[in-house]
Amino acid sequence: MGALIASVVFALICCLAIFVLARRADRRLARFRRIPWQFGMGGEPTYFGPRRLFFYFTPCLGAVLIILMGLSLTVLPANGNPAVAFLSVGASILAAQLLLIWLVEPWARTQR
Repeated sequence: MGALIASVVFALICCLAIFVLARRADRRLARFRRIPWQFGMGGEPTYFGPRRLFFYFTPCLGAVLIILMGLSLTVLPANGNPAVAFLSVGASILAAQLLLIWLVEPWARTQR
């Protein structure tokens, strides 16, 4: 039971961290109304979209996933180890947010 609680706390901390990352990136790139969402094989942007939707979609998706997983534990029997699910979701949404910011930063530095 302790491992499950620790994994839930870890997932929530990851979720909070990606909201902070999204807020910081949104402020840092506030001069752009639209930013690249897709990149070609050569690294050039191929599609642009709204900045805020880009940065806040992953944190909101992560929060929804963590909430749904928590609710499913109260209703469904826990087959396997639910602690691993919380750890993997927390770590993967954090990694996804870091990847998105890492991809956009070089493009933003080349813009005037």
